[in-house]
Amino acid sequence: METGSGVSTLIAGYSLQKNGHGRMISLEHDKYYLNETAKSVEHHQLGNCVQVVYAPLTDLNLQGQKYSWYDRSVLNTIKPASIGILLVDGPPGNTQRLARYPALPVLVKYLKDDALVIVDDADRDDEREMIHRWRQEFRCLKVNYIPSEKGVAVMTFDHKLEGDLPKCHPQPDLGATQ
Repeated sequence: METGSGVSTLIAGYSLQKNGHGRMISLEHDKYYLNETAKSVEHHQLGNCVQVVYAPLTDLNLQGQKYSWYDRSVLNTIKPASIGILLVDGPPGNTQRLARYPALPVLVKYLKDDALVIVDDADRDDEREMIHRWRQEFRCLKVNYIPSEKGVAVMTFDHKLEGDLPKCHPQPDLGATQ
């Protein structure tokens, strides 16, 4: 699963094609980028392993704060505990403060226990704060930073860290606001 589409969608598609299994679902809110990425997927013949899905930004109330995040109705076809890798690269940072924060609270129930969560642009202030908040909420989340132009964070869940702490996969309030 990927939030935001682009070159990373093609890289993931080629990786899946080479491995011979798996599927990338890329959520995209911007119709222009959706069309451009879909054309690239078709041009590179990756349609058998990549699906770019239009998911307009909608209001989401998450832990008492309002966010504009991808329309969650597109998640209806995804089975719980079925996502092995989550690439967080959208919505754009200029959408709002902590624009990408909802990704983990919303999608955690779809992640496998051994899933990887990859955050692009991890050196930006909002993403650093987002990762800090995620680590407070998901106490078994381990984070490794990889130096790059804008920073990348690779996260895993270490369920041995849970112990007597609250369950690693909490079920936050995800009610949509009007």
